[in-house]
Amino acid sequence: MTELQDHQADTHENDGVLLEETSRDASHPDDALPAAGPHEEPLPPIEPDTEQGAGHEAEPVAGELAAAAGEERPAGDQGHDSAAAPMTAQQLAGRVEAVERQVEESTDRARLLSRVQALRKRVEEAVGEATGEAEEKQALAARLERLEGLVNEHLAENLRRKEALALQAAELSLSTEWKSASEAIKALQAEWKTVGPVPQERSQELWQSFRKAGNVFFERLQEHRKEQLQGQDENLRRKEELCTKAEELSASTDWKGAAEAIKALQAEWRAVGPVPREHAEPIWKRFRKAADVFFQRRKEHSDGLRKDQEENLQRKEVLVARAVEYSQSTQWKATVQAIKELQAEWRTIGPAPGNKAEGVWRRFRAAIDLFFERQAAYFAGRNQDVEKRQDQMLDALERKREQANRVRESIERDQENIKRWQGSIAEIQPGEGSEEIRASLDAKISDVEGKIPAKQQRLDELEATIQEIAAKLK
Repeated sequence: MTELQDHQADTHENDGVLLEETSRDASHPDDALPAAGPHEEPLPPIEPDTEQGAGHEAEPVAGELAAAAGEERPAGDQGHDSAAAPMTAQQLAGRVEAVERQVEESTDRARLLSRVQALRKRVEEAVGEATGEAEEKQALAARLERLEGLVNEHLAENLRRKEALALQAAELSLSTEWKSASEAIKALQAEWKTVGPVPQERSQELWQSFRKAGNVFFERLQEHRKEQLQGQDENLRRKEELCTKAEELSASTDWKGAAEAIKALQAEWRAVGPVPREHAEPIWKRFRKAADVFFQRRKEHSDGLRKDQEENLQRKEVLVARAVEYSQSTQWKATVQAIKELQAEWRTIGPAPGNKAEGVWRRFRAAIDLFFERQAAYFAGRNQDVEKRQDQMLDALERKREQANRVRESIERDQENIKRWQGSIAEIQPGEGSEEIRASLDAKISDVEGKIPAKQQRLDELEATIQEIAAKLK
């Protein structure tokens, strides 16, 4: 029979203190990892308690077993263990029944192993030769053997769980995912404490393996944080330089160039590591303020441009209305001169809002074209003498030149619009609606670029006609 001392339970797995870290939630871009304080050192591991039987329920004395079985202690048996005296199987039956209840109801059966084994030994040593006592003794032994099997099954399950925990801890011990691995290891430690004892021959080995894995990780984490702290002063110096550059750019009026430079500084800022905690928030606010100042100024500038464009649109609408009136005139020469003055005034007006510029220009051009078409039709239907035909040709030449100028101006305007839209695309800030704006501008560029070849062809035709008319006038 195995001695009671050979079946002690795990005594140390829940008593050792592993190196642990207290994780902190990052509240700032520089606080991605939890940081130890200036005097924060991990506690050294506590050696497990190796005293025999620690953490287990010791073998119950006779009085305890009697109480568990509902028996009364013999009178006068005070301060002495009556378990030393052999008992009959009938006397032990109540105790076996009490232990059965304990095993069936316990959620941690493994800790009852020594109690079950002690009672088996008492049953084996039971006295009595009366008829039936041998059979009762044999029945009690069988019941206790079954209980011991249940307890051993629980020990085996505990062993499986702790082996799995030790393996997971070993895998995490070399991780560089500091925050997630730290939390995972602490979760394994908490789970370890919920698992009961394992067979004694594996207890010390498993505990040492599990504890070592946790210590290895947290010692590495401690060293990692020391390295981080050593570089934080240099990171602060670099971020101060970025602040100075951003502050210089905040007053720039080179809207496109300065915006690109500030974005580059922002990307460089993200690449710099953390700074000392007491400087993290002030240095970040300083950097962000410089960028905010520039982009607010650029917004105000853009708002001013939009206001000017609306005013330009109103002025062009007035010219369109006058061109529509001229389109019905029969005062051919006077109207030609008036239209020339309208076109000259149009060129002095700045751009209209992008979504309306093309429309107002087309209406202006259509009204002028209508006049010259009517003029051409009028002179084509008259029998003119040589002098009048020459005047007609001169008017036609002038008209063709005007048309050529308009087409040339249209091409130049298209090219200017394309350049402006491309500049707008470069200044688009990431955010809600940015992709829609980008797609709209790309569509405009593609549309205008597709029209330029036809306009160039029209210009070439007009210039050829001009040369032809000029040759006839010689």
